[in-house]
Amino acid sequence: MAKKLLSRSVDVLASSTPQAMLMATNDTEEQDDSSGSHDNRVSFYVNKEGFPLTARVIDRMWNHAAKIHPEGNKLQSRIRYNTKLPQVRVPSLLNMDKKTMVADMVEGVQQYMIKLEYNHTGTQFYEIRKNRPMVGHMETAKSMVKQSLPIKCLEAVILGLYLTNSIQGLERYPLSFNSSFQNTVHRHVVLGLYSQGCYGAIGMSRRQDLMYKPLSYNSLYELIEDYERCYHKYSHSLNRVAIGLPVTHDPHSFQTICWRYLDLNQTTTPRSVIKCEVDRFSKNVRSSLGTHRLDSVFNSAKERRASLPNGSKETTANRMRPAKSVYNLVSLAPINSEDSNKGSTPRTTGSNSTSMITSNGVSNGSVNGVTNGAATGVANGSVNAVTNGAATGVANGTATRPANGVILTANKYLVKI
Repeated sequence: MAKKLLSRSVDVLASSTPQAMLMATNDTEEQDDSSGSHDNRVSFYVNKEGFPLTARVIDRMWNHAAKIHPEGNKLQSRIRYNTKLPQVRVPSLLNMDKKTMVADMVEGVQQYMIKLEYNHTGTQFYEIRKNRPMVGHMETAKSMVKQSLPIKCLEAVILGLYLTNSIQGLERYPLSFNSSFQNTVHRHVVLGLYSQGCYGAIGMSRRQDLMYKPLSYNSLYELIEDYERCYHKYSHSLNRVAIGLPVTHDPHSFQTICWRYLDLNQTTTPRSVIKCEVDRFSKNVRSSLGTHRLDSVFNSAKERRASLPNGSKETTANRMRPAKSVYNLVSLAPINSEDSNKGSTPRTTGSNSTSMITSNGVSNGSVNGVTNGAATGVANGSVNAVTNGAATGVANGTATRPANGVILTANKYLVKI
């Protein structure tokens, strides 16, 4: 009985005035009327109480529908309390096998979502939290198939992921749009697709040309341009386009969906830059086909933002520091790691001992005097005075390497202890 009422109310609201047709398709703001009061500024409500629908959710849905429909409260008396409504057919899933073409399977998924119809009631029946893992979204999608209630654009993306999980060779990624009409911001999202060199999309919208796009576009940029032309046809100004990362096909994965990886400002960014960034993203999508190793295929977000105009620069803390090298104290030649394990105290020819930090003077020896923690080079028995931690060069161009080696670490050719 509830499905009859909802189906009839959807048909009536869909054929209502442009006021209902121009309601914001907002997939990010989830409104909930916990106080019981109704605000005309609310674009839609979200059912957060699960199924079956509670009396509170149903009353709120009908009251909100009465506010946006020209018939007002007469709508409830004509539909809600009518016991002779026609039977509603529940759509069945398409049986797909491995021999079916990918384009035909995608079209079958879209036709199934169309049979569910777009939700014009002003109440979203399924709560979609974008930060949930993939396994949680799949449970929500199973509920959509079981309840077979009308859906909105964000719910269609989750349902599309669920129905296309078994299609091999198909990459799916979120494609979001931000547009404005008469100082009102409208948000919309579809599920972008890629297969065998062709791009397309599936989803739900009030407008037929703002949801399904067959797998017939040669590039992702061409697909976005087609959406932009459709927005302009309805006097909408497209402000931003956001592209997410490809979604895994594993329904049991705890990986979250990346909804915004590439955020493009359509009003300020030059078209040439937008096309370059979209083509780069498309190349990465093709490279990750079937692998889903996004961490190795896609560049980091910081590197991507640095290439965009007015992008944030990479900070010093995030830059890769040069690796420290190991040098010989005397000749400044690189020493193998095996030499560093032979001990840190070199042998001396005199009676006094020498350490890595300080050493006593040795006459006619191979180690010079060290003051204030500095070490010097040695040549032909000459003694070089060293103060304040500075290291001197090798005299007369000859040097002797101490036994076992005195090993220090340095970034450059200036050796300090």
